[in-house]
Amino acid sequence: MSVVTIIRPPTVFSRRAYSAPIVPPLGSAYLAAALREAGMEPQVIDAVGEDIEHIGVTSRPNLAYQGLAIDRIIDRISPQTRLIAISAMFSQEWPHIEELIQRLGSARPNVPIAVGGEHATAAWEYILETSPAVACVGIGEGEELLCDLARWADGGGELGAIPGIAYRQAGNAVMTSPRNRIRDVDGLPWPAWDLVPIESYLGGGYGHGVDLGRSMPILATRGCPFQCTFCSNPAMWTTRYVMRDMAKVIDEIEAYLRDYQATNIDFYDLTAIIRKDWVLKFCDEILRRKLVFTWQLPSGTRSEALDGEVLPKLYEAGCRNLTYAPESGSERTLKAIKKEVRLPKMVESIASAKRAGISLKCNLIIGFPTERRSDMWQTLRFAMKMAWLGVDDVPLYLFSPYPGSELYQYLRSTGKIPTMDNDYFESLVCFMDLSRSSRYCERVGPFELNVYRVAGMAAFYGLSYLRHPSRILRTLRNLWHREATTVFEQRLIDISRRASFAIVRRFRRQTLAFYWRTVVTPYPKEVGAIMLLMFVGAVLDAATVGMTVPVLDVLTAAGRVPQGPAVTIAGDLLRLMGIAPTIEAVAFALIVIASALFLLRSVFFVVDQQYTAKIAVTLRCATKAVLFERFLRAQYEEVLSRGRGRILNEINAPAETLGGAIMNLGSLFMGVFSSLVMIALLLYLSWWGTIVLGGVALAGMQGWRWYADARAAGEGKTLYRLRNDQNKTQVDAIDGLKIVKTYDLEHRMTERYAGWLRQELRPELRLVFFQYGPVIVNELLAAVIVVGLSACLLLVPRLGLRLSILAAFLLAIRKIAPSLATVNKASVNLSRFRPVLETIAELQTQLPQERLGGRPVGRVDEVRLREVSFTYASRPDREVLHDIEAVLRRGTVTAVVGSTGSGKSTLANLLLGLLSPRAGSVLINGVALQELDLAGWRARIGCVPQDVFVFNATIGDNIALGDASLSSAQIEQAARVAQLHDFVVSLPEGYETLVGDRGLRLSGGQCQRLSIARAVARRPQVLMFDEATSALDTVTERAVQEAINALHEDAISVVIAHRLSTVKQADQILVLKDGRIAELGTHETLMRQQGVYAGLYLHDEPVAVAAER
Repeated sequence: MSVVTIIRPPTVFSRRAYSAPIVPPLGSAYLAAALREAGMEPQVIDAVGEDIEHIGVTSRPNLAYQGLAIDRIIDRISPQTRLIAISAMFSQEWPHIEELIQRLGSARPNVPIAVGGEHATAAWEYILETSPAVACVGIGEGEELLCDLARWADGGGELGAIPGIAYRQAGNAVMTSPRNRIRDVDGLPWPAWDLVPIESYLGGGYGHGVDLGRSMPILATRGCPFQCTFCSNPAMWTTRYVMRDMAKVIDEIEAYLRDYQATNIDFYDLTAIIRKDWVLKFCDEILRRKLVFTWQLPSGTRSEALDGEVLPKLYEAGCRNLTYAPESGSERTLKAIKKEVRLPKMVESIASAKRAGISLKCNLIIGFPTERRSDMWQTLRFAMKMAWLGVDDVPLYLFSPYPGSELYQYLRSTGKIPTMDNDYFESLVCFMDLSRSSRYCERVGPFELNVYRVAGMAAFYGLSYLRHPSRILRTLRNLWHREATTVFEQRLIDISRRASFAIVRRFRRQTLAFYWRTVVTPYPKEVGAIMLLMFVGAVLDAATVGMTVPVLDVLTAAGRVPQGPAVTIAGDLLRLMGIAPTIEAVAFALIVIASALFLLRSVFFVVDQQYTAKIAVTLRCATKAVLFERFLRAQYEEVLSRGRGRILNEINAPAETLGGAIMNLGSLFMGVFSSLVMIALLLYLSWWGTIVLGGVALAGMQGWRWYADARAAGEGKTLYRLRNDQNKTQVDAIDGLKIVKTYDLEHRMTERYAGWLRQELRPELRLVFFQYGPVIVNELLAAVIVVGLSACLLLVPRLGLRLSILAAFLLAIRKIAPSLATVNKASVNLSRFRPVLETIAELQTQLPQERLGGRPVGRVDEVRLREVSFTYASRPDREVLHDIEAVLRRGTVTAVVGSTGSGKSTLANLLLGLLSPRAGSVLINGVALQELDLAGWRARIGCVPQDVFVFNATIGDNIALGDASLSSAQIEQAARVAQLHDFVVSLPEGYETLVGDRGLRLSGGQCQRLSIARAVARRPQVLMFDEATSALDTVTERAVQEAINALHEDAISVVIAHRLSTVKQADQILVLKDGRIAELGTHETLMRQQGVYAGLYLHDEPVAVAAER
């Protein structure tokens, strides 16, 4: 049975988002249930639930994703999949979904991809224009539509006959007739949660509401009867509002309580409560059945039906959280956005809900296009009124124009949204990110909008806690136990969880795991020694600073030596030396001790740097070797797709960067150790001063890191791409030097290269600023602290701050400032290096490699091509070979003829095992090549490629290619077969002659003969010649051909030649046309047919022929 694979993509959020809740894939589960009821086999890949704790960075540096990486999603797709359906609900997720679709199109080019969801419904034209891998877009509800698409994918009917979709017709995006809304929603099967990793969500506190235990999602309604101009839901659901039967909703809830041990139900309806009679019957039925569970409405509800009669009933039936959505506190704004809500009625409902004991959230939005400052002030005053009433949460969002909404259309028509692209989609994350702002308000700028947002939320929560002081202790207790009773507390828990994911876990799983694997595991003793040296060095540094206190105490003492551990030690040393411990002598001894500690600290520092450099250089060389081997063993098609310049950069740049990263990592830990030990000294000197210092320094450092880290990573990625382009230009210019000179391209190539170099200036300067900017911050903070402590010394003597302690404190600050600057600089550098280091991890784990091992290859008697088809992943829409059937036997000659682009070189690469068929098989003695040992198979092949490559080695080494089993006599015999021996022995150094880079010291014909000698040296069982004699004169070609013919009787040979005279004697000739076999027969037979071959032969068009015997 064919499979329909439904993909719920990873959730995407801003890397600085203060919270980004996630919910189970309710829509995907509904679709899977509908397919299964229709007799089809669904597969659900819930990319979020299957790896819910994984945080990654998308191709856009400011966006992160939670869930499976794209490669892991692709790996999970069933081999029997005939249709892939991708959910695209939220526009801000589209850049990542688009990348997923592109990768899917390359990996599964023959499987159609359908996209559906709210974003897809609103942006179907854009999707079809920019994503060629998408076959169609579903418009609106998906259950019935996906079943129709599944039947189409199985060969049932025409795509254009399916209502409710958009697709391409003659290159244009068109939409079929609209599909009617599903009226009988109770007739739909319940969501297929058995196909989804639902346990990942239960009890995790990931949803929009409060974590009330094992929470299952449900829908009691579909659609929304209102037409708010900022909402895109009507584009998908229309304004038809459909309510489910109350009893059936409770039946589903009861099943969840029984089957999934749910303790809470989250209603994710667009507008859950409109009819008062329905909700009262719902509560009564829950109480009648004596069901014990909690439930909440996190997506928003209406206040009209929620009055003093209904709200106590809701609480009695288990409702613990409600979300009101007035959106604005301004009547003018409400009218402008067509929000049909009466604020006095809502305030009355909110007061009743609080009296009933229900936790409340109130959603507000500012920044609508026509909104004024006075409107925003009214919204802020409304938020403060909510705080006075006891509302628990009032998030203040910024307006985001989603495709499909009326306001989006208005902004497109006025040019405020000039184009729909990934930059626009990324901007939509501003509602969850305090570092971003909306730019669509006509009267208020982005910065001022963020000020309103931050000020409004601060005012609400500040007034809320002042109005209800007991809430402070409750919140602290709930955060400690991670048991939220309000959405605000849940969001705070989300922040800590996401911080844990994004920082601690990502560092542990990715960065730390990478360094642990590459640094600690191979060099445990060296790393241990480095850490010990760093720690001892930091202690010595702190001791040197601490010596300032006793030295100044002694120097400022009046008449007698003060007491203290350091002074006592100095006095004892002086007595051992026979010197009286006077004030002057003790002070001198203390200075000598401090100098000795400083010298010892320097020695530890140098040794530490030596150890670190040793590991950095060793790893740099080892990484280069590993990456070099990975590319040599990579799949041939993958290597071709990357290009030589990029490959050279990916071998060299990451390894060099790794060395620099390790040195920076050493600096980072040294700065951390030094700072921690110095902080311990400061705490010893003055605990209260240290707390002040720590708060100020931490705020400054975190502020700078918040500002610089993501920007540094983005600039690092820009530099990496620029250097890829530079290398590509270098390789093109050097490899094509003859063309460059012939066509007078020197100036153009130089300008192009200089252009890439000029583009480095801006990111390099920004990185320097990010590295050294903390110096200004630290100096400013140090100045503030110095002035403050000096004032305390003079004005508040009771604090016990002596001059010696102040001096040591200030010296320690001066020591900490460079350490913190080092930490900041190293952090920025490591952020800059991260994209390059991720390349190492990617190449080590994700670069597709040729398989190793397999069944041994014996004597090769037959090679059979059985229904072989091939499509390059880079051109999934063009099939290069289609249903090739051929048999190549030992002792016979088979020729393959075709014009340029007919698939000859691809066929040769398939025979060599460099490429694998997308369909069909290459059989060696009846065994598929995929099952055989590739190295053993290639050892039986002698190949002369059209583009001859000669290594910069001796002629003998080029023939033997490292095969130590070949004797000198065998090498000479191979050279004789290739008509090369006489030329070689005429050279002063004979077979030890160096041929130069790419055979520079040989002619084209000599290089070709050397390549022929290389191919026949090991007496291969399969000979393959691609234009093997094109550079030879007629006499030499005839002699070489006669020598090769002697080998044909005991081998399979493949010859590709433009001169058809070289294949006239073939036993059979395959004629390729557009990737298919057009004709098959001998030369005489094909000439009599007067077909394709005869046309090529008679008209002498450029052809290539593959021949084997």
